[in-house]
Order: sequence, then C-alpha cells, then structure tokens
Amino acid sequence: MLNQIEASVLSKDVSARGNNTKPVDDQYSGLTVTHGDTGYVEWTVELSETGQWYLHAHMTAAASRPCLLSINHEKQSKPILGEVTGSWFSSNLQWFTYGPYRFEKGPNVIRIDFTTYMPHLQALGFSRPPKQLANTAEGHISGGPSLPGGLGSF
Repeated sequence: MLNQIEASVLSKDVSARGNNTKPVDDQYSGLTVTHGDTGYVEWTVELSETGQWYLHAHMTAAASRPCLLSINHEKQSKPILGEVTGSWFSSNLQWFTYGPYRFEKGPNVIRIDFTTYMPHLQALGFSRPPKQLANTAEGHISGGPSLPGGLGSF
C-alpha cells in the first residue's frame, strides 16, 4: 500500500455540481455518476495542514473518461480519472492515486470538469506523501491507499 488516508469525502457529498451530475444513482449501485457528456462536480474537504497531499479516487469505469482537476480554483496540468476498471458498477471499484498536489490547511475545494462524461465515483481520499516520495512528479501513482479501520466500509 502506498500511504494512509487521513481525510476523505464520499462522492455523494458534493458541495456543487452541474445539472448532469447525479450524486447518488441507484441504477449504478449508489455511485456518483453523470448523465451528460459535459459538466462538473465539486467537493470541499478539510485538511489538517498545508503542504503536499495525494488525491485518491475510488472509482469504476468501463471506458476511459479523463477529467480535469482544479484545487482551490487552480487548474492542474494533467488529467485524472482516465483509468478503466472493467464496468460501471461498484463490483469493479478500484483506488487510483494522483499527485501530490499542494493543499491548504482547512477547507479545500476539489473540482472535476469533464467533457466526455466522467467515471463513476464512490469516494475521494487524501494522504500525505511518505518522506521518500515527497519529490515524486505530479501524476498517477500505481497502488492504492491504506485505509484506517473506519474507512474500510466505502
């Protein structure tokens, strides 16, 4: 496992969204999905300190649907969420790790914009990089996060 999740938000707990985004879709095992090819979704997460953090996405997708990430209204340079897991349903949920990115202590706004639909999401997690990975280039990291006992029920 890559690192320990220290903060999380369920994908259904959106703070803002476009009209095409459905926070809970029972047709897709209660995952957050979109029913239109363009739009956005935002979450607010509280972090314990300013610095570099990894973003983990618990998602599933039968086709690649890369999205653009913004953190606190600052667009990030590389798309995320483009991986394929084999289906649109929760039985194929997998963790994917991105970053690290700079976050602030306190509330942070995470926004995903999409123009080719988006993968189906269950949760976002946040972890600080281990010391030996602190200088890893921004982008996708293989391997999933380690979940503390209370987060294993995603």
